Amino acid sequence: MLVPLNWLKEFVNINQSAERIAEKLLLSGTKVESIQRQEGEAVFELEVTPNRPDTLSILGVAREVSALFEKDLIPPEINLLSPIKFPTNKVSIKIKDKQLCPNYSLVKLGGFKVQESDEWIQKYLKLSGIRPINNIVDITNLVMLELGQPMHAFDNRKIQGELLLRGSEQGETVVTLDGIERKLNEGAIIIEDEEKLVDLAGLMGGRNSEIDEKTEEVLLMVPVYDSLAIRKASIHTGLRTEASSRFEKKLDPNLHSFAANRAVKLFVEETGARLESSIFSFGAAATERFLNIELDSVKNVLGLNLTREDIFDFLTPLGFRVSMSPLREGELTIQIPSHRGDILLSEDIIEEIARMYGYNNFPKTLPQDSVPIQNEIFKKKHEDVLEDFLLNSGYSQLTGYSLVSESDLKNLSFPINKALKVLHPTSSEFTHLRPSLLINLIKAFATNRDYDQNSFFEIAKEFSADIDKKTNLPSQRQAVVFGNNFSLGKLKGELETLFLMFYESFNQISLVSDEIWEFGVTFETKEGVVAKAGKLQRALTSRFEEEKQIFAAWIDFEKLKDSPTKQFYKPLPKFPGIFEDISFYLAENFPINKVINELSRLDKLIYSVELKDVFLRNEKRSFTLGLEFRDETKTLVTKDIEKVRSNIEKTLQKKFQAKLRKE
Repeated sequence: MLVPLNWLKEFVNINQSAERIAEKLLLSGTKVESIQRQEGEAVFELEVTPNRPDTLSILGVAREVSALFEKDLIPPEINLLSPIKFPTNKVSIKIKDKQLCPNYSLVKLGGFKVQESDEWIQKYLKLSGIRPINNIVDITNLVMLELGQPMHAFDNRKIQGELLLRGSEQGETVVTLDGIERKLNEGAIIIEDEEKLVDLAGLMGGRNSEIDEKTEEVLLMVPVYDSLAIRKASIHTGLRTEASSRFEKKLDPNLHSFAANRAVKLFVEETGARLESSIFSFGAAATERFLNIELDSVKNVLGLNLTREDIFDFLTPLGFRVSMSPLREGELTIQIPSHRGDILLSEDIIEEIARMYGYNNFPKTLPQDSVPIQNEIFKKKHEDVLEDFLLNSGYSQLTGYSLVSESDLKNLSFPINKALKVLHPTSSEFTHLRPSLLINLIKAFATNRDYDQNSFFEIAKEFSADIDKKTNLPSQRQAVVFGNNFSLGKLKGELETLFLMFYESFNQISLVSDEIWEFGVTFETKEGVVAKAGKLQRALTSRFEEEKQIFAAWIDFEKLKDSPTKQFYKPLPKFPGIFEDISFYLAENFPINKVINELSRLDKLIYSVELKDVFLRNEKRSFTLGLEFRDETKTLVTKDIEKVRSNIEKTLQKKFQAKLRKE
């Protein structure tokens, strides 16, 4: 949102630099992205959070500034300079569903001569990023920016009979002011006369009721629409406007009447218009809301000793009313202003106090208690174990999009019918929920093809086209993928090491070639296939990675996390160990993971066994294992492990028919 400084000063008399104002706003929670200079004037670019629609207006920002600098807020004037007699005749609109539009104001004005608006109006609109159109439309936009209340002016001569506001039916269409015919979802808020649709309410007016050079009489509507209906219609049509961005965040339900009077004043005084009806306002005023806070709670949460007077000074400039609780001493009753729909709990009030006190003014103190022991250090979650292992193994973590394109699915040979299509995609690049994390992995290699060796992993959800009956959401399972473009042996060894961290035993079975895998192995436990590892099909990866092959592993994390949780943390050994290597040739029918499992259980002095090297020599598989020997009671010497070493060699030769390498 753009806020011209000179416009802001019309509502709060402040003599501070733009930089000082920006600093105070930032330190109170209102983020100032930048200070622009346009036509010699300072313009703030603000990032407004969704929970603070009250600051989507010049008046709302001025209220913040007035509170921060302890200056009076000057609200916009709504009284006419020259008093006039309001007509007694009324205008009306029929509301079919009051939930869609619970509050609104309506007035008819005539005597217009459509032309350019005054220079000051055009200037403020341009500085705020809105293109001036004509004096009628410009005033509606000006009041929207000024107060945060959108409004719409219909050319009354183009309206046939009584207006009706209702929810749209699926497939109805309306041509909006930009000349585009828009197909509507069910429940979008529309306004129609007795012949046609005239307005896509809350988003954009209809082409057939727009203001033009022949307009002499307008029907001005200042509504409060259902925020959810506006948001759904905006997503469905792909249309987002200044008006919709305000309607979808819940407006102040009491603002419409004030905004209508403000617009009438500007129409009468700036365009010479005359009132053709009284200002009709519909809808009950918002119920007054109250919250109680205790002074002790403020102290406990913020660590500040604040008096009742301090809290009064902080809150009243923001529109809150503060009074002593009639029932309990040390408790305050806070009346919430209607423009602060985000204030729901007493903690929200305490946050307002903290903002106005200034986050940078809080005392800097160290915690008095000791740091609590974190149980996860000793008993880590499966996901943390996986992530730590892969990061320590040299893999870079990916965070890919949940949505992929149809071309991604086709290029990577994933059946379109097995991927769930998004009902209203924002672009052609994000049309389907990803059925496999392998898509993101392959695209990561394509993006980083300039590097000789790459290693990536991702832990995230995969989605299927099936709908979960319990949640009525797409079925989704947590999965893990990791891969490199230089060594299948390294990847397979890392997967084996991972499995040894979770399972006492598992089987490796040759992988049947399919559209994704050229060759590889599956890792199976009593729960079935838990992982796959191998080389991805060249025809599949060549569309992205032209030069290098890709080796990948996929893990069904839902099955893996059901394995018994182990004590992954081990205290550091007190006594030094002995490290040795052993190299041997192993026949194809003996998986290396079985060898490692067997040796690990052979003797209590064997602390760890890990695969260090593997290669083919004369069509024979050669392996090198790293052996670590330790004793918890003493420092080992070479003589202590001679017998254990001899047993290892005998086991390799007799049980696995291995041939020891001496060279």
